[in-house]
Amino acid sequence: MNGKFILNYVKNIEEFNSFIQNENEATDLKRKILKDKSVYPLGRIIKYNDFLLLAFTHFDKNNIAHISKIEYEKCLLNMWKELRRTYAGEKIFLPLIGSGITKFDDVPEKSNLDLLKCVLCTLKASGEQFTETITILVTNEIWEDLNLFDNSESVK
Repeated sequence: MNGKFILNYVKNIEEFNSFIQNENEATDLKRKILKDKSVYPLGRIIKYNDFLLLAFTHFDKNNIAHISKIEYEKCLLNMWKELRRTYAGEKIFLPLIGSGITKFDDVPEKSNLDLLKCVLCTLKASGEQFTETITILVTNEIWEDLNLFDNSESVK
């Protein structure tokens, strides 16, 4: 779980952990126990208060988050399915998933534009329909890095 989220939004870590472990909504993406740890399939979403928590990466023995390009795409496809299950007709606000400290195993670096294209492409490929808007939130730094005008044909 992202440390910033826990520090800012979780008042009681034991209650939070219990909530996460007991969350068993109707989904094909079920939790597994491996070596006394709960492991969720990539793309699994658990609703916690007003937040939708996404299982996004694996962690290595040094607790470094990582994911492969194929896993990233599969995670996004699962995420769209899970969002459809959990969003309850509310507006959806997403960060540009993968633009932070995530390490991609099989590519040296993914540009923010590549990530945005992948997010949009997987939304289209998923076939999921949402009645409310989906907003992808980006920092000013990412926004300045994205040149949507030069790439408008490839982002459609």
